[in-house]
Amino acid sequence: MTIHYLSRGEIADKLGVSLDAVKQYQRKSYLPEPDATVGRNQGWLESTIDEWHASRPGAGARTDLTRDA
Repeated sequence: MTIHYLSRGEIADKLGVSLDAVKQYQRKSYLPEPDATVGRNQGWLESTIDEWHASRPGAGARTDLTRDA
């Protein structure tokens, strides 16, 4: 069985965002660590991106605020 790793471009297509947005996520350490690296090429399993995307706050959500207990 062949394992397919998503590139940053494929992640952008999957999420409906620009490649620059995905690169920004990675620079800011929002994107999970790649599942595979070969030389300078990085790849993510689709399940890794699906889980990460499902746990992200909605568009425009403030992540710098916390709710008092």
